Amino acid sequence: MQGLDQLLEFYPLAGLCIVNSVLMAVLISSLAVKKLKAEHLERINKLETNVSILTSGALGMGQKMLSLEAKYLRLSEVQEEIKQSDTEFSYTQAQKLISQGVDDNAVAANSGLSSTEINLMRLLQNQDHTAHSFHHV
Repeated sequence: MQGLDQLLEFYPLAGLCIVNSVLMAVLISSLAVKKLKAEHLERINKLETNVSILTSGALGMGQKMLSLEAKYLRLSEVQEEIKQSDTEFSYTQAQKLISQGVDDNAVAANSGLSSTEINLMRLLQNQDHTAHSFHHV
C-alpha cells in the first residue's frame, strides 16, 4: 500500500500542474483575443475614416452636380431667349429690307433667313398691301 500512498501524494501536484497548464492556456488565449480585438478595432477605425471621407466626397460631388445642373438650366433658358431674340431680330430685319425693295440674296445675307422664308415674307407683305388697297378704295 505504500506505493499507492506515494502515488496519491502526486495527485495534488499533478492536479496543480494541470490547473496551471489550463490557466496558462486561458491566459495566452486571453492575450491573443485582446490582440485580435485591438487589431479589429484599428481596422474598424480605418474603415470608419474611409467611409467618412467617401461620404463627405460624395456629398460635395452631389452639391457640385446640383449647382452645375442649375447653371445648365439657366444657360439653356438664356440660350433659348437669345435664339428667340435673334430669330425675331432676323425677321424684323428681313421685313425692313423687303419693304425697302432689297433683293432676296441681300436679305438672306443680312438676316440669315432662307430664301423660302424670304419668299413667304414677300408674299405676306404683298397680301397686306393688296388688302390695304382694297380698304382704301
